[in-house]
Amino acid sequence: SYLRYLYFNIGRIAYLQANVLSAYVLLAPAIVAGVVTLGVMQQIIRAFGRVEGSMQYLLKAWPTIIELLSVYKRLREFERRIHESETGALRT
Repeated sequence: SYLRYLYFNIGRIAYLQANVLSAYVLLAPAIVAGVVTLGVMQQIIRAFGRVEGSMQYLLKAWPTIIELLSVYKRLREFERRIHESETGALRT
């Protein structure tokens, strides 16, 4: 369980870091050719970052989702054991 979570975190962080550089890589030919000025480049990168941030909500919220799922599973197990102990006490 923890190993899968570790692998997912490594992949998640690598993906987020690669996305930071992807706008620059896509703009590199235009920058080298002198077609894009610094101001236009900054506007494009800012717009790209906003769209990218919106699309990555689930990826960034994943640790919180996993924590909530683990709390839910623990509570279900706790309730199951309480129910088992109550039904066991009623039988005796």
